[in-house]
Amino acid sequence: MTKASSKNIPAADHEIDIVDGADVVDAADKRKGIQSVEVSGVIIAALCDFKFPVPLKDLADAVGMPAAKVHRYLASLVRIGLAWQDDMTGLYGLGPMALRMGYRRLNAMMWSCAPGVCCAIWRLICDHRGIWRSGVNAARC
Repeated sequence: MTKASSKNIPAADHEIDIVDGADVVDAADKRKGIQSVEVSGVIIAALCDFKFPVPLKDLADAVGMPAAKVHRYLASLVRIGLAWQDDMTGLYGLGPMALRMGYRRLNAMMWSCAPGVCCAIWRLICDHRGIWRSGVNAARC
């Protein structure tokens, strides 16, 4: 699992790493951003690294932030569906919006390859999930 640290959180005067090996952003990058969105990204990336729902303490340890701060971010992430909290256990995981985003990205990647092969793969996936019969994606193949 990627251990995030304070260097993963944007600061105006020093180099930061984006989680999971993406491009390095340095101080020369003068584009303005929203720090809370970037901090949320660090938390979401950590949720991606866990294979199962995780306690708040473990998530806070993984991102190197106080649990109270992570909890505040998670409250918003749960509200918009990027994170999810189990009502019975209190554990956190990726939410339905994160799944939707991943699904859309996979869909875009599949259609950028050979359409005939992708169509066959798409039908297998959709048949398995019961989606194909709905006719929603039938027009693509």
